[in-house]
Amino acid sequence: MWQIVHQCPQCGAPVLLEETDRIFACPYCRVSLYIAARDYTALYWPASPAVAQEIVFMPYWRFKGMSFSCRGTEVQTKIVDMSRLAVPITGMPFSLGVRPQALKLKFVAPETSGTFFKPCLTLQDAVSGIEEQLNASSAAPRFHQAYIGETASLIYAPVFIHDNRLCDAILNKPIAPVPAEGFTALEPCDQREKLHLTFVPCLCPACGWNLEGEKQSLVLLCRNCNTAWSASKNGLYKIEFALSAEAAPGCIHLPFWKITAQVEGLQLASFADLLRLNNAPEVITPAREQQELAFWIPAFKLTPELFLLAAQRMTFFQEQGPFEENLSAASFHPVTLPSTEAIESITALLAQCAVPRKEMFPKLPQISVQPRTATLVYVPFRPSGSELIHSRMPLSINRNALKWGLSL
Repeated sequence: MWQIVHQCPQCGAPVLLEETDRIFACPYCRVSLYIAARDYTALYWPASPAVAQEIVFMPYWRFKGMSFSCRGTEVQTKIVDMSRLAVPITGMPFSLGVRPQALKLKFVAPETSGTFFKPCLTLQDAVSGIEEQLNASSAAPRFHQAYIGETASLIYAPVFIHDNRLCDAILNKPIAPVPAEGFTALEPCDQREKLHLTFVPCLCPACGWNLEGEKQSLVLLCRNCNTAWSASKNGLYKIEFALSAEAAPGCIHLPFWKITAQVEGLQLASFADLLRLNNAPEVITPAREQQELAFWIPAFKLTPELFLLAAQRMTFFQEQGPFEENLSAASFHPVTLPSTEAIESITALLAQCAVPRKEMFPKLPQISVQPRTATLVYVPFRPSGSELIHSRMPLSINRNALKWGLSL
């Protein structure tokens, strides 16, 4: 797990964060802030104090997430965790290696000294290049590719020039000769103010109460006025949520995104159409023809195989409630997957459900999912040893899998 050191914006005390943390909680002044960033987080390693030369920072893309690749007639899943140099500088290491696990990072801020170069390689191109290398041995055609729950960061490594050599500013050792063209092909970041984070107070905008959430959570809850909030760099915004009213004492509520959508490129207008797609052994009644189709996608990260299984079981179960909005004293697992990512997983879910796949997979490139609504629904699961079990359907999730997902 990567670690980040940051000073508290209120009291200035150093606080150690993990890369998946979304809540900044200072143990000294007790301030609680939500960390809101743009598409990616910009981080850097400080140079060694022994280095007296001018420091320049080279960018690396770091990407981590679940990969779903529909090839041949299989949905292939894996965890992708890669880093790649984002500028064409000969001699610089191609990846970050194990250094991020050994050294603590810092957030890039407008006042950070040194020259930071903009990446020449886009994140999408970096991920595509790595993925092509990983799949080079597969001859099966790829009909669909999705990355779900990804974490993207721009990591800056410090270097300096000494005796016409490019040197590592952390180890204070030469790396390679300085390129003949120098750094003329690189563009410095002259607007680093756009790289800094926004810290949003964890206070309910509706009633001023303290919002609750685990440090990795993307959604904060107010038990005082029974509201749920997500955050952006512009502040907190209210989201729709529901809570099962039939929870037994001691249950843990797992969050799912209930998504209604128009699926273009496929005849899928009702729940009956999904049963036909799956060739399910169920009598399709007029009620099924009229039942609206909703996709139930985990709002938390798991191993890709278990993620698809949970989405498939919940989607075919179609939880009907009754629901309420009273948070009371219920226990919640944190939301770590935004609704936008859940929507991107629907095509892979349809591929997983389809029978026969030989006919379905060639249609995947033409499928487009246009969301209508996305509601966060907390579903109760009963603890039983190391498992959390749904009381009315065959779905159990291992607690260790949930814990592991918090670090993804």
